[in-house]
Amino acid sequence: AYEKLQKEYEEKNKAYEAKVAAQTKELSDKYYPILSQYTDRVTAFDRDSVTALSSEDLLVGDGEEITGTTKFAAYYILWGPEGKAIEQSIDTAKSQLNAPMSVETGLDNASLIDGWKEGMKGMKIGGVRELSIPSDKAYGEAGSKDSNGKEKIAPNTPLKFIVMAIPMPETFEQPDTTALFEAYQKLNQQ
Repeated sequence: AYEKLQKEYEEKNKAYEAKVAAQTKELSDKYYPILSQYTDRVTAFDRDSVTALSSEDLLVGDGEEITGTTKFAAYYILWGPEGKAIEQSIDTAKSQLNAPMSVETGLDNASLIDGWKEGMKGMKIGGVRELSIPSDKAYGEAGSKDSNGKEKIAPNTPLKFIVMAIPMPETFEQPDTTALFEAYQKLNQQ
């Protein structure tokens, strides 16, 4: 019974992953040509010049204006004063975009830095905006570490982002593992 459930789960998960991959490719084909033209803006900057949050619309979108409750997805490029991308939606090796970041809860309830929450408001879906974020509206004195505990962003570092807001894509429900987990527990209790 467990093996049957495991096989069913694997088939459902494979179908789920195929849908996600197809959507990611479709969105990349549509939005990569737009976002990639702004990669040359990733250059070194004077860290002391970023004392307040500022934004510049590089491309004004034609969609809904983003408020604190707007649901949308975003692609981005993040860099620090050294002028090197720290994190980005662009897979440079494949010249394509990764899956966009979902902001399903709206900016007000999203787990994002304050500079994003404040800097994205007023932008229109379909647009591209550059944000200059002082450290107190970024990661502040704590900085940011990766999942292995290695420093990713040093404390008190101002940041810049290129952000592209897109309509929220369809979400696909991941296969439920509850039945598989319960069958596994029963198997181990025997």
